[in-house]
Amino acid sequence: MEATGLAENKAAAKSGGRISARARQQLESQTGMSVVTGANYLPPVAPKVTKTVKALQTSKKK
Repeated sequence: MEATGLAENKAAAKSGGRISARARQQLESQTGMSVVTGANYLPPVAPKVTKTVKALQTSKKK
């Protein structure tokens, strides 16, 4: 079933979140190790700056 609209997408997201949380907890209990650690953290990716944005930034500085 494909979710359409805010209410259906919200319900699908909550359901998926519960499933992934259960899977993570089960894996952690079986391995005795935490899945989420500082060692596997990836920092956010900086957005690409386009030529238009650069032009706007330089024109504001003048």
